[in-house]
Amino acid sequence: MVTDSGQKIAMSNVSFVLASDASESLNIVCNNGTVVYRVSKITFEQAEPSGISGIKDDSESSISLLPASSSLLISGCAENTMASVYDGGGRLVRQSVMTSGTHEISLVGLSAGVYILKVGNRSVKFFKK
Repeated sequence: MVTDSGQKIAMSNVSFVLASDASESLNIVCNNGTVVYRVSKITFEQAEPSGISGIKDDSESSISLLPASSSLLISGCAENTMASVYDGGGRLVRQSVMTSGTHEISLVGLSAGVYILKVGNRSVKFFKK
């Protein structure tokens, strides 16, 4: 949820909301005990479960996941394009420079979970099982 002051609060962090007929505002009590006072308007927006705000796709390259070999196969990108893999927390876990028309990035050793592959201006979310 987003308050009228622009503060974002995940619904999973809200313990309860206090409202009164005698007031035009409300208070939001969070699980950690903090209180957001005098909120007059709340809007809701959908959030990605991974915390990643958006995926951009503006190129003609091809990205394929090869689950049997635990690797990503990338093709159609210009030489010397940077390919980076980030975990769900936004930490860089793999990085490689494209050296040919088809490039493979190993996912061996990465835990199961949500990852983002960024190649040039293109980002793709994928799940490793």
